[in-house]
Amino acid sequence: MKVGIFGYGNMGSSLALCIGRTIGRENTIVYDIDESKRNKAVEDGFGSAIDPYFLCDVSDIILIAVKPKDVESLLSDISEKIREKLIVSIVAGFSIERIVSLTGGEKIIRVMPNVNVSVGKGTIAYTCGGGVSKEDEENFLKVFSGCGDIFKIKEDLMNSFTALCGSGPAFVSQFVRALTLAGIREGFDRQTSLKLVLSLVEGTVTLMKEKDVDPDDIVYMVSSPAGTTIEGVRYMEEKGFGGIVINTVREARKRAENIG
Repeated sequence: MKVGIFGYGNMGSSLALCIGRTIGRENTIVYDIDESKRNKAVEDGFGSAIDPYFLCDVSDIILIAVKPKDVESLLSDISEKIREKLIVSIVAGFSIERIVSLTGGEKIIRVMPNVNVSVGKGTIAYTCGGGVSKEDEENFLKVFSGCGDIFKIKEDLMNSFTALCGSGPAFVSQFVRALTLAGIREGFDRQTSLKLVLSLVEGTVTLMKEKDVDPDDIVYMVSSPAGTTIEGVRYMEEKGFGGIVINTVREARKRAENIG
């Protein structure tokens, strides 16, 4: 199985590395309008197509990872070449219906990954068009299996997923940054504080996943009567921390809808 990738920017290159680990870099082919990016793909061990039509001819799965402003012209140009192919699109705001109208193809899988795919720990949502067979879906899951955790969702939840998990790494990073600054305020140097916080976050997530406990369980496990933890949690509740996070995701989702 060969996968052809249109676009070798940040996300396209990250997905190429993940996919290459699964099916082999020799079976992952890249085309980018920017010659320097094509050269970078070759340096990274991938095949590089000199034109988009060759990429379509030799690929079983076509991954669209170009900027939204370039999608319509690209799909219109290659529509006859990819009509019978399995098309996987990570372009934000482009519905399956819109891709069908541009290509005439029916085998469309819409995917939303996040930046964590660059280390094989992505959170990835996908939804299938009506023409996608069980075999097509299985091939997609196999190809993307090295990229992280994959969740099938309804297409009308894509903007919500984008806000929660696509933008989520930035929100998590803001919390990590705030905790790091708190550590500095308490007397740790910056490097030590960041290492402590990263260990804290990683350990807490691992505990919840491996012991199958939810966030409330952790709060009750750590909080003792009239202790330090419950005092800190009380302050967060008083200042509306939970509401701020909920509204942050809501605002990001509204923006995703406007872009779409």
